[in-house]
Amino acid sequence: MSLTARGFEDLALDNMVIILGAYVTAQKVLYLAAHPTYTTAQINAAVGFTVERDRLTPPDADDLALSALVVLGFDTENPKTGLGKATKGSTASFFADLYVAKGETSDGLKVSGDKGANSRLLYLKAQVESGLFNLANFDIGFPKGTIVKKPFGRWQNMTGTDETGEIWQVSGRWTFDFDYEWSPESPTGHSLDIISVNAGLWSALYNYP
Repeated sequence: MSLTARGFEDLALDNMVIILGAYVTAQKVLYLAAHPTYTTAQINAAVGFTVERDRLTPPDADDLALSALVVLGFDTENPKTGLGKATKGSTASFFADLYVAKGETSDGLKVSGDKGANSRLLYLKAQVESGLFNLANFDIGFPKGTIVKKPFGRWQNMTGTDETGEIWQVSGRWTFDFDYEWSPESPTGHSLDIISVNAGLWSALYNYP
């Protein structure tokens, strides 16, 4: 008997956090190149976000003061049948909860009311989709062929209110499925020391410490 290895879902969350961290770094570099006079705060507002996993407590105003927030988590799993004894096949459902403060900036410029926040939320959704679903990261850090199918997910808008009942942030949950085949006895995927990121205009390499 050997020590039980971490499962696919647990490792997948770690890998997605790393991939999105690399992606947002590349996005900021691209945005700065296109807007060399913008401040760090403007760049963060326009394309920046922080990413976490397994967070249970909703963010407060301080959490969203600098940039938007993405929280990744694992939801459900449905097994596949007809595979060999050494291979596990399942459809795993994950979610990404996206949060943007009301009155957030859109494209680095202040937009009053709800319009700027909703524009930033929809762009944040597009960023997360781009980071996780581009072909370079199709298997999200696992050996090629681990993920068999990866359809685009389902979106649900949400809102957050303060103690007075006033809406102060906009948010949404993006739920997506990975149809995968996995050998539990195998090593925990290939090295994520260097990840190739396609950020739209040119590719970037992110060295993960």
